[in-house]
Amino acid sequence: MISRQYLRALSQVLAAVPKAFEITLRGKYAVTGFLRECNDSVVSISVQPSSMGSVAYLEMTLYGLADERAKGVENEWRSWLAQLFPATAAAPAN
Repeated sequence: MISRQYLRALSQVLAAVPKAFEITLRGKYAVTGFLRECNDSVVSISVQPSSMGSVAYLEMTLYGLADERAKGVENEWRSWLAQLFPATAAAPAN
């Protein structure tokens, strides 16, 4: 049986999401929205249940940002997630 821990994790994410993130779509396991200050770039956050607990995914589609600014946005979000889930923040980016 899969744990319902993902509900708690997703609730934590939604309670702490940066103000610049405008949620436009909500699902059972995920939210998607825009970063208006970043050319309406799209961000999807998903917390999926698994037999080992919960797995969180963050996908960013950053439009028209200089490489330095894009890396800065990515680092800001990584830092934010690391504060929410410190024990699991070590996963490498793809």
